[in-house]
Amino acid sequence: MSPGDGSASAAEAKMLPTEDAALASSRKQRVARAPIMPQDPVPMGPHVVAIKTVVVKIGAVVRIEAVQTSGPDNPKRAIRSTIYSRNLEKNRMVHASPNHLGVIGGSGLYQIEGVEIIAEHAVRTPFGKPSDVVVEAKVGERYVFFIPRHGKGHKLTPTEVNYRANLHALKQLGVTQILAVSAVGIMQEQIRPGDFVVPDQIFDRTRGCRASTFFGEGVVGHVTFADPFCDVMRKLVLTAAAKHTDKLHDGGTYVCIEGPQFSTRAESHYYRKTLAPAVIGMTALPEAKLAREAEMCYAMLALATDYDCWHQSEDDVSVKAVVTVLKTNASLTSSVVRSVAENLTMLPTCTCATAAQFSIMTKPELIPYETKAKLATLYGKYLAI
Repeated sequence: MSPGDGSASAAEAKMLPTEDAALASSRKQRVARAPIMPQDPVPMGPHVVAIKTVVVKIGAVVRIEAVQTSGPDNPKRAIRSTIYSRNLEKNRMVHASPNHLGVIGGSGLYQIEGVEIIAEHAVRTPFGKPSDVVVEAKVGERYVFFIPRHGKGHKLTPTEVNYRANLHALKQLGVTQILAVSAVGIMQEQIRPGDFVVPDQIFDRTRGCRASTFFGEGVVGHVTFADPFCDVMRKLVLTAAAKHTDKLHDGGTYVCIEGPQFSTRAESHYYRKTLAPAVIGMTALPEAKLAREAEMCYAMLALATDYDCWHQSEDDVSVKAVVTVLKTNASLTSSVVRSVAENLTMLPTCTCATAAQFSIMTKPELIPYETKAKLATLYGKYLAI
């Protein structure tokens, strides 16, 4: 996409499908333009010479543009990251608080009940399109950014979810801590349908079909992932959940399978015998890996829905059984999410926020400038020359 002067094209107008025709037409006129909060430092060099970030406000819609312009060898080249936002309260887009909660809703959680909706952000990322618009909500004095993992209406399989785009979109919006909400199968006798589990480990049984890193294309990085869930964030989730239910389990391994099919009986028994996991699901990876690479705290609130297919006296898992438990616990799940948001009063005190600081092995001068520009939001502070 070539750099523009802030005007919106017809294609860009489609980013907000609920926008009326008059507003879409008015977007061609630039009404306001102002700088926003500084971004991470951008890698500078003989090719990438400048970055500008502006807010273009048109009626109820705010468009944020971050445009990196290239050097004299190719003056028309640019990389643009755009956030289209339908703001419902005074066009608020950037908040003073240094930390924000991101909520990734899994099966059955496509919105958070009992919150004040502030805005909808249709975010473009260098890694493609997120699952849906990011909904900004207010819980007390805290701003929360919510995205449904499978899209509204549950349109994406676990393999089809663009995890990189989802995490990058939340990072662009200033999210520092993530609460992932997921429906899971039960792998231990003491856990019952309707219980909540806050796992502390993951075992990967996906098949390599999902893009699982932001690195590549000329840059190599390795982050520590021994403990995939942030322990500080986990404790916050446990404290919040305990206010609403005593059916809560601390810790345990989450087995992540590819899906979309459920396990065979042989697989289910094998996992129980060899791994002794607490739960089984299809979406914790690569989500947790990407959150770590993006230097965001990540914890999961897992809602147990079924016994997979290992239990001799319980029915095998079915969509009908899963949906029944999800519907029964929808209000309770939203209550826990709101409590997590209300308790999020401090910046992260863990090492998640600097997880990638020493992870990049490639010499900066050898990294292609296109890759540096693509990773500016994530690693600009580390890749600056």
